[in-house]
Amino acid sequence: MKVVWITSLPMQVQCEALNGEDHGARHAAPWIIAHLPPPPGIDLHLACLWPGGFRQKEFVYQGATFHLIPCPRHGRLATLYLFDTHFYKSLFCTLNPDIVHGWGTEESNGMVAVRVAPRRHIVGIHGVMNVINARGSPTLRDHLSATLERLTLAFARHVVAESVSAAEAAGRLCRRTKPLVVPHPVRAEILAADPGDRLRKTAVFLGRIAVQKGIRDAVESFARAAPQDWNLKIIGGGSVKERDALKASLEACRLTGRAVHVENLSGGEVTSVLQEASMLILPTLADSGPTALKEALCMGVWPVCYDNTGPGELIRAFKYGMLARDRDIQHLAECLRQSFADEPWGDTLRRTACITQARTLFSPQRAWQCLTALYQEVLK
Repeated sequence: MKVVWITSLPMQVQCEALNGEDHGARHAAPWIIAHLPPPPGIDLHLACLWPGGFRQKEFVYQGATFHLIPCPRHGRLATLYLFDTHFYKSLFCTLNPDIVHGWGTEESNGMVAVRVAPRRHIVGIHGVMNVINARGSPTLRDHLSATLERLTLAFARHVVAESVSAAEAAGRLCRRTKPLVVPHPVRAEILAADPGDRLRKTAVFLGRIAVQKGIRDAVESFARAAPQDWNLKIIGGGSVKERDALKASLEACRLTGRAVHVENLSGGEVTSVLQEASMLILPTLADSGPTALKEALCMGVWPVCYDNTGPGELIRAFKYGMLARDRDIQHLAECLRQSFADEPWGDTLRRTACITQARTLFSPQRAWQCLTALYQEVLK
């Protein structure tokens, strides 16, 4: 079965397969890497736009063929990406795939899949912009992305989401189908890693250092609740403005000597951080299923999150972690304080059960089993 995924170029692929040269990678996209290599019987091709590129480029990475497709560097969102289909035409004429899977609705990936394969497409959801906008402070770009998402889901025949909450939110925008739930897998480094002994007094924030991911609330609640012998590791990139805001927040909370911020870690380095951490603080404002939370559950790291969307769903499903009242930083600090006192990550049986369950649910084998069955159903 020949399958084409329309997706953004993952940063790891740019670093490892393209010597770090800029080919349009802007996001980690760990869920894409976690699916590789594809199983036997799947001839997988990944089509990735290359803003500012000058010629099409192809290469093989972890058993899949990547196609980098040149497109204009700026201005595509202003037209709701309506002309993006044109960039893919020659590739699809050459490949003639059985299935086209567009990853994401906030850019053109999902819409292009619907257009180039009106009956043989899948639209994948890893975040619902219309929900994120309703819970945050959306920019004009966010509003345009939400409009594109509504158009994409209105015409999609087959939709998959990574969580029940995302499926329900996307389902309200779908006219022709009901979304199916297929959880994204986590990276092989996480699934193979020793979870560690959980004796170190380290908490971690893992994700983009943006308001939407809750970095400000994570820092302030840690400052309020953490004993003096605990440290905070902040792992994640951000804009210059976001980095400056984080620095100011750490200084205001007097955490300069107890907190460290590191950007752009490799998968193996992130795994090492999780092996040394006892707690994950991730108070996101809205998220269909944070990769950081899934990785923490696979490593037995105790998560503390706000009770909303994907985080609330995952922590309830695994019965591991604590949920604070949504956007209530005082209650978040109380949950942290209780966790520091009780040290629930020291319950070996409970932690082991969580790790086993999470590594089964978020394995690439399970993801591909679900996707292959769906692809075969679509071909019928």
